[in-house]
Amino acid sequence: MNPEQEHLRRWRLILGGDEADGTGYTLDSPDLGMDRCLQTLYDTERSGGLGGSAPHAARWLGDIRTYFPSPMVRVMQQDALDRLGLQRMLLEPELLAAVEPDVQLVATLLSLRGAIPQQTQQT
Repeated sequence: MNPEQEHLRRWRLILGGDEADGTGYTLDSPDLGMDRCLQTLYDTERSGGLGGSAPHAARWLGDIRTYFPSPMVRVMQQDALDRLGLQRMLLEPELLAAVEPDVQLVATLLSLRGAIPQQTQQT
């Protein structure tokens, strides 16, 4: 990939939105997965997001670890907690098992410790 194509690729991922982004760049398969992860979290026009579905959120958490480096995963996890209301979903054992541990997550879990069911605490 030449530098101009890489530049367009990055802008396409930042801007999201297929044809409307104005880059004229079409993403390939790995980039499409990355784009889906970003859209789930940051596309304000989507109504679905991660809210209410622990299996979907656990899959998304696994996907972001596939496509992004650990420092970015931690930022995206925190954004998901803040933007999409994942705090209540941390009460789900399968979701908690998929989260990458970090200081912000520990602080969130400590703030929720009285509300976390016994089954989830054991994970």
